[in-house]
Amino acid sequence: GGEASTAARTLEETSPGLVVGTLAYMSPEQLQGRSVDQRSDVFSFGVMLYEMVAGERPFAGATGAQLAASVLRDDPKPLPADARVPPPLGATIARCLARPPADRFASAVELAAALAAIPHPRGTAAPTEVQPTPPPAGARRTLLILDFANVAGDPTAAWLSTAIAETVMVELKKLGAVGVAGQERLSPEAAARDLARVTEAELVRLAGTAGVDLLLAGSFQKVGEAIRLTASVLEVPAGATAATIKLDGSMDGLFALQDRLVAELVRALGLDVSDSSLQRVADVAAPKLEAYELYAKGRQLHNQLGRGGMDQARAHYEQAIAIDPGYALAYSGLGGLSMMRYIATTNRSDLDVGTVYLQRAAELDVRLADPHLWLTYGLARLGRFAEAHREGERAIALEPDNPMSHYFAGVAWWLEGMAEFAPGCWREASRHLRGSAEIAPRYQAAWQILGDVLLRAGDHAGARAALERACEIERSGRFTHARFVGAFSLLGRLLQRTEGSGSALAAYDTSLGVLRGVDHVYTAASVALARLGGGEAHIRAGRPDAAMASYRQAQDTCRQAERSLGIGWLAVRASLGIAAACRLLAMPREEDAAAAAAAKLLEERAGYDFSGVIDGGTAVVWHDWARYHALAGRKAQAVEALQRAVAAGWSDAAWLLADEHLEALRGDPGFDAATAAAREASGC
Repeated sequence: GGEASTAARTLEETSPGLVVGTLAYMSPEQLQGRSVDQRSDVFSFGVMLYEMVAGERPFAGATGAQLAASVLRDDPKPLPADARVPPPLGATIARCLARPPADRFASAVELAAALAAIPHPRGTAAPTEVQPTPPPAGARRTLLILDFANVAGDPTAAWLSTAIAETVMVELKKLGAVGVAGQERLSPEAAARDLARVTEAELVRLAGTAGVDLLLAGSFQKVGEAIRLTASVLEVPAGATAATIKLDGSMDGLFALQDRLVAELVRALGLDVSDSSLQRVADVAAPKLEAYELYAKGRQLHNQLGRGGMDQARAHYEQAIAIDPGYALAYSGLGGLSMMRYIATTNRSDLDVGTVYLQRAAELDVRLADPHLWLTYGLARLGRFAEAHREGERAIALEPDNPMSHYFAGVAWWLEGMAEFAPGCWREASRHLRGSAEIAPRYQAAWQILGDVLLRAGDHAGARAALERACEIERSGRFTHARFVGAFSLLGRLLQRTEGSGSALAAYDTSLGVLRGVDHVYTAASVALARLGGGEAHIRAGRPDAAMASYRQAQDTCRQAERSLGIGWLAVRASLGIAAACRLLAMPREEDAAAAAAAKLLEERAGYDFSGVIDGGTAVVWHDWARYHALAGRKAQAVEALQRAVAAGWSDAAWLLADEHLEALRGDPGFDAATAAAREASGC
């Protein structure tokens, strides 16, 4: 109606008395609330151009008021001498930043002509128009979508930043013509920056480190009930702008406006999408606007991964569903939160509740991938592996470029390998985990679980490559997606088999140092693994006293975190380690008590969580039993334990043949059969 169109005109030409824009880039007339035209945009561009060549902004102020005063009163700071800015470029920047609008370039066209006329230093090529490099035939590109900048800074509209980006992502994913990624693909340092204030060149650099081909950087301005969406698509390898889109609408037509934005993006990028496909996406019933706002606020909190924020996110999702019971994304958000809560609490009820929410989301919107990838994880944790694998394949089919689809599919096979091992588990797990790591090279969890799988399968070289990559990510802190820990603890386990106790102990010490003070759901398990590994290394080096101390520290860690995911397996191993140390220290009463405690805990599984975990599970524990019996001279029991380990998935035949603790078993028919079965089961 007339009110909306009037507000739209307000966005087109800011009226006196209204300040809209990012403060650092506002022109003097915009700060004063006067009418603006193209020359105001020239001033804003001049600020960015100055920042690009100087590495700082032309005006300074500790507060917003001081910055505004500097823009209105001061001349721009002189360009630094070490920037070596050619005089014609310096003059162009100065003209852009002239305080009176009449002294600036009259338009962007005039400014572009001035920039094109600047001679380049001798020996360099003249500038040419950069053309985006087309992808190879049949290649699928990936578009990184950033949260939309809130240009006016209206806190009541802040939820739109995530809402618009999320909607565009969901709709483009359903169309399937381009890979889509969100801000989780950025490193924590990049994601923590105010991306609305980052230069275009820096945005391109950040997108390049995220391993994507295209970048969508957008903003919105909301004035009253009117809203303008602006979006720029950048070709990352070329650093060129592929498309710029500007759309106006009203809040009551927000969903139609977002559909228009998706359609414009499809056309601008030349995606192979039919009009009928676009229409099918647009025809999906939109949620009620109030529910949409609640969902978006919940998603913002959800993405921050803070404990308090998770509870608030849950409340927002539940309120959204109360308003709109058919809101698939809200059900999916609740299901994902329940699965993440299970990782922290190991309460089975979280898995059961989360599964119900996710199945409801999948029923409401059959083209959403998120419910299926989280169902893959939840069903695998529930031991429903056939269903989990079907959900994993469905998630990959819906979003082949989503590293989490491949990751959870791999995790499901990894968990089955620990719980109900069958030949092929390690092969399928490694295939999917490699796919996840290929898409998201700085996602530590994919490399680390892959390292565990390959170590179990006896592929020492492959495990080392994967774990060294995981360690580099953990040490640097430059990860994408969720943070992970414990890579050095698992690397120590590998080094014990390939280089000996000295290298292993160095890795365990590094792990304990890296983990010190880290608050993470897997910190306790990772510390316990480092202590367990240290105990084994000391035993192999002939230091049973040091081994005893290390095993007792592992036991204490397990007792303090008894509900931590999979900690029960590590508690059994700690008791077995203590029994082995007691054997070497000639402490028979203590040895018997520790061995009995390990056997009872393994049988009853009371008081601790026994879910699948890195370097845990039945096969690893039975291998420890085999080593303990071999140290005690009980050859028949050692062989029996080893056979049970192989039946449960132990597939590192090379280590069985090299381990000095098992030397007395070699030549036994049972040992030879177990070794042959382990070799056959590896499958990677």
